[in-house]
Amino acid sequence: MFSAIWRALENSALYSSWQAVAGADRMRRTFVTQHLRPKANDVIVDIGCGPAEILDYLPPARYFGFDVNPDYIATANRRYSGRGEFRIFEVEKAAGMDIRGQADLVMAIGVLHHLDDAAAKSCFALAHSLLKPKGRFVTIDGVIQSGQGIIRRCVLSLDRGRHVRRADAYRAIAHNRFSVMEDFFYDDLTRIPTSHFVMECTKDNQAN
Repeated sequence: MFSAIWRALENSALYSSWQAVAGADRMRRTFVTQHLRPKANDVIVDIGCGPAEILDYLPPARYFGFDVNPDYIATANRRYSGRGEFRIFEVEKAAGMDIRGQADLVMAIGVLHHLDDAAAKSCFALAHSLLKPKGRFVTIDGVIQSGQGIIRRCVLSLDRGRHVRRADAYRAIAHNRFSVMEDFFYDDLTRIPTSHFVMECTKDNQAN
């Protein structure tokens, strides 16, 4: 049953409706205002952008959104034409972008828990290559915690992403590329009871 639900959420309209029911508005606002903290005209790369609804919360920026789902990208192009560039995600194309080393911010909202360790490390490597010195890679994902209530743990176990981790596992992957990092926990960002983990990773001033 759940596999059928997950497949249905690959449709951008159903995905957006589910996000609205789940209360993603608060999560996105908190993520942007408290952690992403974008400035006007920043260069921003969104890995796993979905239908790019985060643009409703961003100031005018040079925005690049990537996703593996063609329907999400098609919806983003229809809804936000002129607000950014939206492309089907291919590692080679993303790594070869003309903004390599120039991005102020790279974000991944609910992406890492869909990736195994090798793919997650590649995601951090890509973000690191796109960022300028002191640029930041900001992520948010579900997290498993000690003493977590049974309902939250059950919700996380039913997530589409099959790689929900403990915080130390997320940190270990991040530290493959970023030595400067802050992290934060939330239990109240959505209507559905779950736990979120935010990482703010800063590219070292001397990093290449």
